[in-house]
Amino acid sequence: MTLESFRFADHVVGFIANKAINTPLLDELHDQVDSALTGLDKISLYMEFHGLGTLHPSIISHDLKFKNSRRDRFDKVAIVTDSVLISSYIKILGLFMKYDLKTFSLKQRTTALQWVSMI
Repeated sequence: MTLESFRFADHVVGFIANKAINTPLLDELHDQVDSALTGLDKISLYMEFHGLGTLHPSIISHDLKFKNSRRDRFDKVAIVTDSVLISSYIKILGLFMKYDLKTFSLKQRTTALQWVSMI
C-alpha cells in the first residue's frame, strides 16, 4: 500500500504515503484531494510522508501548480515527515499560500492531528 486516506472529521482529510513521491503517486493524491473538496467550500489536509527519497524539481512544480490553483479551498495543511527536504520545501511554499501550512515531525503526529482539526 503506497497511499492511504482517511477522514478525521467532516472538514479534515488525511493521507499517508509510504514510498517516494513520483508523478503517479502525486496525481493519485491530487485526485483524492479534489474528490474530498466536492461539496465543501474548504477542507484541511493532514499529510504524512515516509520513505520519500528525493524530490525531482518536476514533482515540486507539479505540486505547486495544484496547490496554488486551489489555495482558496484549503483552511489548514499539516505535513508530517522527518524529511528535511520536504520540511524545507513546505516552509518556502507556506510563504506563498493563503492557508495555514505547518510541518511536524513523525513524533509530533498527534499534535499535527489536533492542530489541523481545530476550526
